[in-house]
Amino acid sequence: MVRIQIDETKKSPKVDLNPETGTAHFSGRSINSDAFIFYEDIIEWFKNNGEKFEELNVHFGFEHINTVTNKCLLQILLMIKKFEESGRNIKVEWAYDEEDEDMYETGEELEMLSGVNFKYTKL
Repeated sequence: MVRIQIDETKKSPKVDLNPETGTAHFSGRSINSDAFIFYEDIIEWFKNNGEKFEELNVHFGFEHINTVTNKCLLQILLMIKKFEESGRNIKVEWAYDEEDEDMYETGEELEMLSGVNFKYTKL
């Protein structure tokens, strides 16, 4: 399995998908209009590797995301739900700024649409 590390930019998040630790970490801003292209390899990583993990810990700590990113995250979360249903131990954390009600609500929406339970924490 390959580790994917992407540095944060003004429009795209920091991403660290670490197969050795079974963790996926996303942080920063994801407002790139080409989010489908940005997340393409990330989605493939989950497709190709997700079922290999007995335990997977996913941390989302976004400052802001756009609608296209929202759709990409839902694709990832729907895969994660399938992994969970096949017996994998999945933990998803949604961290948000306590003053940013929109990001909290985005997490709630993604949780509801995907069926994956989130743990909410404050940045």
